[in-house]
Amino acid sequence: MSHIIGVGVDLLHLPRFAALLNRKSPERLAKYILSSSEHQAFAATYQEETRTALLGVQFCDLQLIPPEQRSIFYFLATRWTAKEAAYKALSPRYRLAWHEVTIAKDGRRPCLLLDAQCKLAANVSAAHLSISHDGDYAVAVVTFEGQTKSNLT
Repeated sequence: MSHIIGVGVDLLHLPRFAALLNRKSPERLAKYILSSSEHQAFAATYQEETRTALLGVQFCDLQLIPPEQRSIFYFLATRWTAKEAAYKALSPRYRLAWHEVTIAKDGRRPCLLLDAQCKLAANVSAAHLSISHDGDYAVAVVTFEGQTKSNLT
């Protein structure tokens, strides 16, 4: 039988995240927060011409960001907020590291994957993720389920 072991919510103010991208490059932030498979997807999107186009771009008015740069912005922002929500859902049971969680897609739906050691250490049997963004905000909700150990006597 499974039970909920944690629920986490994170609300991200996108202009604040844009300011973070202005202080650090998207490339530096990606190395810090992305898992290896996420970083491969990021690198495939973040080509040299995009890298050059992003130099000097101010991520302050999200509507003025060109589409190719906007996709990179949302790629990083949604992973940031989903991983923050996951961290909150497992805290204080387990201290989640950025690279232990991967945000992927299952068809059109986002899904959250934990690495095997983390899953075992935190006793997670299932993870549920919902992400949304509108205007200046992105929100993520994460729920983790764990298995109840049955007492056979």
